[in-house]
Amino acid sequence: MEDAYLALSKLTKTYPNQSRSAVHDVDIDVARGEFISLLGPSGCGKTTTLRMIAGLISPTSGHIRVDGTDITNRPVHRRDMGLVFQSYALFPHMSVGENVDFGLQMRRVAKSDRRRRVADALDMVHLAHLANRRVSQLSGGQAQRIALARALVIEPTVLLLDEPLSNLDAKLREELRVEIRRIQQETGITTVFVTHDQDEALAMSDRLVVMSEGRVEQVGEPWAVYETPKNRFVADFIGRTNMFDGRVAGRSDGVLRLEAEGLGTLSVRAQQTDRATATVMVRPHRVRIDPAEQMANELKGRVVQSSYLGDVESVVIDVNGVRVLAERTHSGRPLTVGATVGLGWGDADAYVIPQ
Repeated sequence: MEDAYLALSKLTKTYPNQSRSAVHDVDIDVARGEFISLLGPSGCGKTTTLRMIAGLISPTSGHIRVDGTDITNRPVHRRDMGLVFQSYALFPHMSVGENVDFGLQMRRVAKSDRRRRVADALDMVHLAHLANRRVSQLSGGQAQRIALARALVIEPTVLLLDEPLSNLDAKLREELRVEIRRIQQETGITTVFVTHDQDEALAMSDRLVVMSEGRVEQVGEPWAVYETPKNRFVADFIGRTNMFDGRVAGRSDGVLRLEAEGLGTLSVRAQQTDRATATVMVRPHRVRIDPAEQMANELKGRVVQSSYLGDVESVVIDVNGVRVLAERTHSGRPLTVGATVGLGWGDADAYVIPQ
């Protein structure tokens, strides 16, 4: 990316006596003002990557550049980056205002300027009224907002967020992810967010970086990663999905025919492929139960599980020994386990996963 503000080039971290690198040849370009999320399962290297950006861990090889300047070997206190951790890391003996002010004091900012910037930072997170409160009197959500204000008050070059919402309950997480995104967009600060939560990453990010075993599997806008995963790992990790393996039986008019065990012939509008076998992905929300209209792929099965989630019903249907996941939005009674239902999807609702 020519206009990359933060650029990671062949970034690698190998620990002594380890046969595999924790992070291997990571190339990521982040535009100025962009919000990207490093997403992946535990141990995939996302936090190690973030800590190398911050300067808390030295890379084994590779380079880190900010605004064209190589900072790979620059110490952490000279990187001017804001860090927000999972554990908040607030000083318990200080007030809220003193916590936010601490980084400015360390940078020897004039007292009059510090007072204004602390007030602005607390106002940004809607907690100006708590400036004199002790940290021990804060709720988890308030503490995390203060940690964010402390990171922002120094006007960092890059904001780094290491799973900052993981200690909060579900409702508060949803509220805070909206607030973090609002603040990031208002300030225009370049942000790198680490999470294992797909919903958070999809909702907050300009782009996702999906990682596995220390490597980048795919980089792209949330909708593109969700709808067109580059491989089976990404398809399986991002959201819930059906994946059907089968033998390619033919192709005509842009539609691929796939013979899948237990399901018969499936049709998918697909890119050109010369493979003998393929894997088709169908997201549960695209599977219609008892569809009113005729569909390219029509099956019958037995409901083996039904989970009522309020706004949607998640259903597992057994089709000749193959489990098919479906979701439906409705206001009626959930389906009965054991009921026989029809199900189907269009050929454009399916996607052939690249090899």
